[in-house]
Amino acid sequence: MIRFVKNISLLLLVIAIIFLIMDYVRPKSNIETVSLNRNEPFEAIVIGTSHGFNINFSNSNIDGLRLNRSGSTLYYDYQTFKYGIQNNLIGKGTVVFIVVSYHHFGMDPNRTDQYPDDSFENKYYGMLPASDIWGYSFSKHLSLLLYSFQSSYLQKSDSKAFVNNKFTSAMDAHKFLAQYWKSNQNEKWLLDIVSLAQTNASIPILINMPYTNQYESAFSDEWMESNYYEHIRNIQDSTGAIFIDFRGDTAYTNHQDYFKDSNHFKKEVSVKFSQKLMGLLYEMGLLVE
Repeated sequence: MIRFVKNISLLLLVIAIIFLIMDYVRPKSNIETVSLNRNEPFEAIVIGTSHGFNINFSNSNIDGLRLNRSGSTLYYDYQTFKYGIQNNLIGKGTVVFIVVSYHHFGMDPNRTDQYPDDSFENKYYGMLPASDIWGYSFSKHLSLLLYSFQSSYLQKSDSKAFVNNKFTSAMDAHKFLAQYWKSNQNEKWLLDIVSLAQTNASIPILINMPYTNQYESAFSDEWMESNYYEHIRNIQDSTGAIFIDFRGDTAYTNHQDYFKDSNHFKKEVSVKFSQKLMGLLYEMGLLVE
């Protein structure tokens, strides 16, 4: 009996060691790679959905990093933000651009709207502790490690058009997502992001990006009030956070040629938009040259 217990203990120890080795050698996500080679916080970071790619630091003097992700959820925006603080990517004075999309408040953490594809959360296994992964599964963690060298498996959800393949337009997809899950819970996670940023002496800025008139026309003022602005006001009332709203800004909305689709800038336009945005922050004293 004693020998049996020892053998089982030894087997479990070997499995644990193998698990740790596989986790150590697995391909690292972009944020993990950056954190390994960084010894000071960035001046600015971006979190949120693909609309955050409208902010482009490439032609500016800003030392910035985009941590946003296509189809991202507020739960993992919060977890990614915490990771950035814990790994010294975000610090005192860091401007935190929180790009809040119209559908953000209705998205569930693990994007179950993509069913049967359940790969959305794969990239967070290994990067985050198990306690920070929504519905953590050890068996899934182990299977991901076993296939860790097949990067396409780990990143599968990033390469697809998430929910858009079920709809005829991005507007229809986003209206569906906006009411898919618990908006009050998502509002709480956004509040957690803003509150943590302020506690960390960072500068959180909520942003509503400009879109085309075609995209905006799908979201009435009444819809926007109940599904978007009410949540934003609640955050502002609780924290005093800055909110920059580009909805209806004709400098952009009237120019379909600025956009590669109905709601994302072309790269060259994102550079010019970002220069204007940074200029606004300099005027507000939130960035210092």
